[in-house]
Amino acid sequence: MRFQVKTGKPEKQRSKVAVVPVFESGILGTTAKAIDKLCGKAISSLIKAGDITGKSGEMLLLTETGDMPTGRVLLVGCGKKDEFDRQQFRKAVQAICATLAKKPYTDALIYLAADGITNAGAYRAARIIAETWHHQTYKFQLPGQAAGKP
Repeated sequence: MRFQVKTGKPEKQRSKVAVVPVFESGILGTTAKAIDKLCGKAISSLIKAGDITGKSGEMLLLTETGDMPTGRVLLVGCGKKDEFDRQQFRKAVQAICATLAKKPYTDALIYLAADGITNAGAYRAARIIAETWHHQTYKFQLPGQAAGKP
C-alpha cells in the first residue's frame, strides 16, 4: 500500500475521487469552497436543497464534477467546524475508508485536514488516515491458503 502527501490547488490534483468535508449548517472550508466553484456550485446547491447538512456521518457522492479533475466528489458530514478535533477526524476517516473500500477506486484525495484539525497536525492526520485504511482493508490469510478462499 502506498500513501502520498501532496500539496497544491484542487484544480491541479488528479484522482478517481476527492473527499470533501461539509460542516454542520452547510459550512464549507476554504478548499471545499474552491472545489464547489470548480463543480459549478453543485455542493452549495445540494446544501441549499437539504441533501447534505454536514451532520457527522453523512455522505453524498457527486458524479457530475464540472471542471474538477476527479471522476467523483464524496461529500462527508463532519459535524460542527469548531469542534472538529482529532476524535471527530478519526470518526470521519473511518466512515470514508469503509465506504471507499467497497468501491472500485484506485486512489483518492482526502481534503478533510485542509483547514486544520484541533489538537492534530498534518503528520497526525496523515498517520490516522494510513492506520485507518490499513485497519479497514486488512484481511487475515492462513499460511499456505490461496487468496479469496475461506
